Amino acid sequence: MSIFENSVMIKSKRSPTNLVLIVLMFVGIVVFSVLAVLLFEPLLFFAAFGAAAGAFALLKYGDLEHEYIWIEGQLDIDRIYGKSRRKNMARIDAEELLLIAPEGSGELTHYEQEASKRLNCSSRIPQNKKYKVAYNSSRGITVVTFEPDQNLLDLIRVRNGRKVIV
Repeated sequence: MSIFENSVMIKSKRSPTNLVLIVLMFVGIVVFSVLAVLLFEPLLFFAAFGAAAGAFALLKYGDLEHEYIWIEGQLDIDRIYGKSRRKNMARIDAEELLLIAPEGSGELTHYEQEASKRLNCSSRIPQNKKYKVAYNSSRGITVVTFEPDQNLLDLIRVRNGRKVIV
């Protein structure tokens, strides 16, 4: 039986690409709808419907949140799409953990150079303090950017004291 220790939820800012695509989809809906009515072309009705479906999908699944959960020596980092779909991005056991340090600190330079995979599980807001965690995965060293709170860092430091730099 596991004991729940800590959870942090971070809402991510929409990417500029996502915003541009949403605007283009709405422009496409208007253009295809007007042309379909003026020209009475059934294929343009389908194009307008397709643009509407694409805009709906971008609005719903472009809304990202990240959740960091620390349970009995294991850090789970999940990505939540549109408040309905969850995908596990990383599962880090205490034995696999190499180092947690603030972004931009020199301690992670070696691991970032050796990393075979990099993930960004942060809010993408420049003012927020971000940390990077390096760990051994099945593909080699993986580096994940995330935004833990001080309580989560303290809980991880209890188990892995020398591997957490604050």
